[in-house]
Amino acid sequence: MERDDFMAAFAALANALGGEQGRDVGAMMPQSDVDDFRNGARWIPGEVTLARRRGEKVDFVQEGEQSEWYWQMPDGRRIFHGTIE
Repeated sequence: MERDDFMAAFAALANALGGEQGRDVGAMMPQSDVDDFRNGARWIPGEVTLARRRGEKVDFVQEGEQSEWYWQMPDGRRIFHGTIE
């Protein structure tokens, strides 16, 4: 199993076991974080997870190379994914 596949599977399991399957608000592992892992994210910033748990909309923008991907925060800031070896 590839690392990215493992993280997506682990995140989905954590979401389901947290009793909040398919939801973001109040979830131990928000469904949107699970979706980001499935879409190629190699990590999720804690600030993104916390905002999603509060019910705030955070978009994972995947334009260009992986090093250019970012999360668009509700206040307009961007947190870049970058690359992690």
